[in-house]
Amino acid sequence: MIGVTGARPPRADAPECQDAFRAESTSQSSADAPRSAGEPKCAEAKKLSERLKCESLGMTPACAPSPRDLEQKANLLTFEIETELTKYGELLKRDWTHVSNRQRLCAFSMAELDRNYEIATQNPKILGALQERASSIQNCQTVWERHVSPRQVEDMSAVGTDTAPKSLDGLAGGDNRRGLTPVPSPSDSLPDNLVRDMRTQLDKLKPGMARLSESVRILQNATKTIEQVARFHMLFCDPNGTVKAGK
Repeated sequence: MIGVTGARPPRADAPECQDAFRAESTSQSSADAPRSAGEPKCAEAKKLSERLKCESLGMTPACAPSPRDLEQKANLLTFEIETELTKYGELLKRDWTHVSNRQRLCAFSMAELDRNYEIATQNPKILGALQERASSIQNCQTVWERHVSPRQVEDMSAVGTDTAPKSLDGLAGGDNRRGLTPVPSPSDSLPDNLVRDMRTQLDKLKPGMARLSESVRILQNATKTIEQVARFHMLFCDPNGTVKAGK
């Protein structure tokens, strides 16, 4: 074939490709798992500071070094999304079904609504990228919450083998409360005050995550919202921008 040189690319089922796929899969599945503090690379560090830093990284989830870092990522992404939303002015912010917003609704022209609808449908890749980043941050939040909060499991030995129903208040049939045993978590090796600080940081992160989720939701529904606003505009507004009589 004219203009084509070099060896043909390997088939997808070739050994070298399969090795690459396995490596990529392993890397992806371990992205959110805590790094092992006992990795040889930490022991091989030449300086004490380097080894301690390496070991401290092994005690935290790989998706973010700290909740504060995660909060910064969430705030930055929220800012980007809200900047994207400014293109629409107040169009996506108000409840246009409410009668108090009728005059504002009719102040829009159908040409303006057409332009905004076009903007909302123009960049699905941008929306997809923002949603993917938001999901990554939300998943990392979940990983961190699990990291600092050991699960509680039922200690069946505290119940015995009797499966007959018993009173919940323990007054009849004996006390039926089940023992709970904490399951060790990666954070158990950290000082208590550091774990408490991490939990405090995660609590502070929640309002920002809620704001991020709401911003993503508004942007995701932009096309549907504008379409609905256009329907309301045709129902309640005259072409000259005034509210229809009786509306």
